[in-house]
Amino acid sequence: MKYCAYCGAELPNDAVFCSKCGKSLKAENENFNLQEDTKVNDYFMKEYDKKEKTSDNGASVGRILGWVGIVCSILAFLFGWYLALAGLVLGIIGINIDKSHESSRLNRIAIIISVVSFIVEIMLFFMVGSMGFAVFNQIANSMPK
Repeated sequence: MKYCAYCGAELPNDAVFCSKCGKSLKAENENFNLQEDTKVNDYFMKEYDKKEKTSDNGASVGRILGWVGIVCSILAFLFGWYLALAGLVLGIIGINIDKSHESSRLNRIAIIISVVSFIVEIMLFFMVGSMGFAVFNQIANSMPK
């Protein structure tokens, strides 16, 4: 793999012209110093290697979404089903963004807690609703006609 000395575009080893800027890559046509061309290629190779080593953005976002999903799911027990739904959505998005083991595990935990809290919230809703209906019927039946 080599790089264009003019624009830095990544090129195949057998390229004669740069596919980005169109400059000739032959040393005799452009009066390059071959040593200088090698230095430029070495520079771009080092930058490329740095970028490859530090491209961990997906994992960071996946971990953040996993933790936020877990927090939302736990808070759903106190504040309502919509936080469980938010935790579920964040967990699913986190799994799709990052496939690494740690983030995937965090996001799975967020999804599981979300589903459990969502089910508990639904059960509480129906239990409170049915108790309210029973109390309403008791009051209605005890009133004089």
